[in-house]
Amino acid sequence: SLKPLQAVAMLRHGLDVGGAELALVGASHSAEPFHLDGVRRILEGAGLSPSDLQTTPGLPLDAEAQASWLAAGHVPDPLAHNCSGKHAGMLRTCVRSGWEHDSYLDPAHPLQRACRDTIAGLAAEPLGEPVVDGCGAPAFAISLTGLARAFGRVAAAGSGPELLVADAFRAHPECASGTRRDEVVLHREVPGLVTKVGAEG
Repeated sequence: SLKPLQAVAMLRHGLDVGGAELALVGASHSAEPFHLDGVRRILEGAGLSPSDLQTTPGLPLDAEAQASWLAAGHVPDPLAHNCSGKHAGMLRTCVRSGWEHDSYLDPAHPLQRACRDTIAGLAAEPLGEPVVDGCGAPAFAISLTGLARAFGRVAAAGSGPELLVADAFRAHPECASGTRRDEVVLHREVPGLVTKVGAEG
């Protein structure tokens, strides 16, 4: 649920993608073919490849995409994990900021410290110690009130990285989720909404 907030942190520290690709950085995507192509583009733009991803190997979330993936003989793979867009954004941010990228998941890495500071600022509350998310990246404990406050600040933003993330989600909800996901319907039917799976509370 924190990926849009992490995307704000990345933009503040040199991430240079927008639109559909920015929505993908903040997404828990379904690993439909266009999602995977977008992840590859984000990486290629920084001189990287899917082999640089340290995402936990996964299968597409979308049932049809997963069936096609398996029928093609593929196995769980970092690229197919729903967090690969976030990881691609993290890697590209490291390249743009001149940070070492092999250890980008270390909680002490400048990228992860930047994410922690940004989330705490948007939530207006201190965060707990990081734990390891299912994708391998640090995740931070946050109260429901703090999460709502942070999403509200992104949704109501009139400028800056927060507005860029909000606009990306609103314009490209299929990239922030998938073509057959509830979030697409919600974004299209509720003006001004910024929502993501995991933040339903």
